[in-house]
Amino acid sequence: MEGIVARAVSNSSSLFAVGASYFTGSQNIFGIAQCTQDLSTTDCGRCLNISVSQLPCCDTKQGGRVIKPSCIVRFEILNFFGPEAIIPALPPAPPPPPPPAPITAPPNTITAPPNTNTTNGQGKKSSKNNVIIIVVSTVIVVVLLLLSMITICFYLPRKKGIHIVQDVDEIRSVESLQFDFGTIRNATKDFCDSNKLGEGGFGPVYKGKLFDGKEIAVKRLSRNSGQGVYEFKNEVLLLAKLQHRNLVRLLDAQMNPKISDFGTARLFVVDQTQGITGRIVGTYGYMAPEYAMRGQFSVKSDVFSFGVLVLEIITGQKNNSFFDSERAEYLLSYAWRQWEDGIALELIDPTLGERYSRNEVMICIHIGLLCVQKEVARRPTMASVVLMLNSYSVTLPLPTAPAWTTEEHGGNINNSSQSILPQSINEALMTELYPR
Repeated sequence: MEGIVARAVSNSSSLFAVGASYFTGSQNIFGIAQCTQDLSTTDCGRCLNISVSQLPCCDTKQGGRVIKPSCIVRFEILNFFGPEAIIPALPPAPPPPPPPAPITAPPNTITAPPNTNTTNGQGKKSSKNNVIIIVVSTVIVVVLLLLSMITICFYLPRKKGIHIVQDVDEIRSVESLQFDFGTIRNATKDFCDSNKLGEGGFGPVYKGKLFDGKEIAVKRLSRNSGQGVYEFKNEVLLLAKLQHRNLVRLLDAQMNPKISDFGTARLFVVDQTQGITGRIVGTYGYMAPEYAMRGQFSVKSDVFSFGVLVLEIITGQKNNSFFDSERAEYLLSYAWRQWEDGIALELIDPTLGERYSRNEVMICIHIGLLCVQKEVARRPTMASVVLMLNSYSVTLPLPTAPAWTTEEHGGNINNSSQSILPQSINEALMTELYPR
């Protein structure tokens, strides 16, 4: 190979040389050395010599090649470039042993071996494989470029139209923009008073019917509303997200479904259970005292509101409209006084008559008073409330005075002779008879 490299370097016009030599008495070896035309003879010689020095990696092989970006060297025991190579004259090989007939070769030239056509076919097959690889690679690259262009042309413009949420407390969604004003106006008959369902902190709420017969509720923001556009938008967007089969539909006095006020609702981040806000909005009478007075809210704030709702259901009275003029008491104070005096069953809505379980009603009153306690830490969690409602074996703790109560009634729950609380109501056995 060194001789072939020397001839390739000396051939400055093509930087190419081939050659062949005797390997054994019956076997020849063929070689090639070539550089790219952009190299000088010095660089070509350096590149080829480095490649030749790496050929020992192919020892014991029938051929080998070292391919570099600017040069290549190759040897094979088959004639892979044709019968043109000239083999320099060498001393005749030693005679073979007597039994086999000696095989001699011409002294100056090498005749192509019988399998020349086979080697040429292999060379053509190798070239064909290279062409196939190049074509397939080109097709794959073109397809990837086309896919990239399609993605850039169609996906990015749509993505730019999506508003990225920067504030975790605000939810933006196109679901709230499904109806235009004309559709809503026609559905409510131009906001007719006969379709008015009520009025809240934002403004009046109207009943409407779409063209497909679906009934909707429309809340119209009033200019004189004490709450702003932020709370109104927050309520609409949050309600659009709250569509779940486990959400209970609340009923009004006519047993018509309605949804409570979500104007003050907000989403907590993971593991967050409390916070402080400067925007104190909501319905007075249902807001926990720490939230209404100091803006502090937590999961216990909703527990307080739940307790008020429980007492309202039992008494059949609204917290905001109930007022005992003789004692200047509201619903929570009144319920607490009745509990301390041991006459909590007098809180029950008289329209129920005797169609209720006294034990279950007492448990509900007990849970309602636990939820509206003034001290936040004493209020149970909603998980505890669910457990209390579903189990009769759980011993309930004694409630303390609720928030927003008057201190006119100074009776002590432990000293009252009429109190039924020294023994837990869960330990009292009651048998109720029902007709067959």
